[in-house]
This record gives sequence, structure tokens and C-alpha cells, in this order.
Amino acid sequence: EMAVAGGVGVVVDEGAVADHGGLFGEGPSRVLACVAPDRVAAVEALVAATASDLEVTAIATAGGDRIVVPGLVDVAVADAAAAGRAVLEGHLGLGGGAG
Repeated sequence: EMAVAGGVGVVVDEGAVADHGGLFGEGPSRVLACVAPDRVAAVEALVAATASDLEVTAIATAGGDRIVVPGLVDVAVADAAAAGRAVLEGHLGLGGGAG
């Protein structure tokens, strides 16, 4: 969703997502943040300073025009966005798309 909304591709690290279910899971204890490479250390320091059980795990690199999850997905961001719009429009009865 973040890649489609931002119009920027992403390449997920090998093994970071186990299966298709992992692409859509929304656990209450997980947060996804897109952080510039030069700010990762600052985010890690901030999380460490909370003295909690939180951890930071890098799982992907943003950039390009494709959404790539090794072994699961390799699609152009534009195609993913168009497919999402078509399904939504179909469900809303706005013509086109699946419903």
C-alpha cells in the first residue's frame, strides 16, 4: 500500500516476507516506516532510548518503479495502482474493475 500510495517502488529483502499472507498481515504490534538511509541510525537510537521491547528491522529498500518481493511478487507500481483502483471502482459500482 505504501508503494502504491507514494508511487515509488520497493524491493523487499530476501526472506523478509514468508508468504502471500505476510504481504497483507496487519498485526497490532507492527509499524512500517519509510526512513531515509541517513536517518536510520537516528530512528534506531530513538527506539533504543524508549527502554522498551521495541526493535527496528530493515526489510526493504524503496526506489524504482516496481514492487518486488522475491519469489512472491514482481509488478510495476503503476499496474498495482491501476488494479487496486479497478477493484475499488468495481465494488463501488463506478464501472470497470472486478466486483
